[in-house]
Amino acid sequence: SGLTGALTIPSSVTSIGSWAFASCSGLTSVTISSSVTSIDLYAFYNCSGLTSVSNLSLTPQTISSDVFGNVTLSNVALTVPTSSVSAYQSAEVWQDFKSITGGDVLLSVVANDAAMGSVGGTASGLYATNTTVQLVATPAQGYVFERWLSGSTTLGVGSALTFTLTRDTVITAYFAAATYTLTLDAQGGTVSPASITVTFGAAVGKLPTPTRSGYTFAGWYTQANGTGTQYTESTAYRASGDATLYAKWTEAGSTGVSGTLAANVSFYPNPFADALRLTGAAGCTLTVFTAAGAPVHTRRVAGADEAIQLGYLPSGVYFLRLEKDGKIKTVKAVKE
Repeated sequence: SGLTGALTIPSSVTSIGSWAFASCSGLTSVTISSSVTSIDLYAFYNCSGLTSVSNLSLTPQTISSDVFGNVTLSNVALTVPTSSVSAYQSAEVWQDFKSITGGDVLLSVVANDAAMGSVGGTASGLYATNTTVQLVATPAQGYVFERWLSGSTTLGVGSALTFTLTRDTVITAYFAAATYTLTLDAQGGTVSPASITVTFGAAVGKLPTPTRSGYTFAGWYTQANGTGTQYTESTAYRASGDATLYAKWTEAGSTGVSGTLAANVSFYPNPFADALRLTGAAGCTLTVFTAAGAPVHTRRVAGADEAIQLGYLPSGVYFLRLEKDGKIKTVKAVKE
């Protein structure tokens, strides 16, 4: 109830709720954006100080008399788009205003997606014919400005636009997601291609599998040595610029587990058809990778002799990695 003077409903609003500005008796003028499609009960009830209303909608909203309850509409001037004067003159409630006059031309300024960017400069409203408007488009992080559109007509491609109004016009600032280069660092291996083009906010898509003699590929990461965040083909790209991914490698044993776990750990049978038995690995974490380095099975080994059910895997070569106390050991196994 404390609002006074002029009120402009912004273009981001589509509905004015019940009692929204009730008893704001200090309001003298209201401008309703063309984006508003509904005005609920008592929205401007008892706004007794109103002397003028500008409604930028080309189509009169269907409202009840309660919207402007306790307001003497015969004392309030209504300005609408010139092409819509007759529609307002025959619309319930709107026809009760003191006078209904047409602004020369209606300007509506919008962005194709408010999350992608914003528009500054001349605001949406009614203007005299041949008014020069100036607009500036500012893309949000991860997006770029592409062009100004009026319908299907391109008005300009620079972020600043100067335009002369000769008729009712909707000007749209068109933004799009930016594209960046994602470089792939094989960290001692080889990979092709060495970079791909990605789109902000979209999944990065298929990532190539690098190769390195004596090692198994364990994924792409945002930091060297397999640290940071892992990227897969479904990871959404959120960096606002070019970036680099680094290959993670684990040393691949040729026929069995090597190093300190070799004396205690054994896999059999190898090749295997269904279950692969694992002994001496209690407390280890087991991860099974394809030959291309994609993880397909992970579990915690609880007992000293366990059967690992891998019959669902397609035939081929796999690498089984054991991790315990910071140590990583790998064995190669063949699924028949």
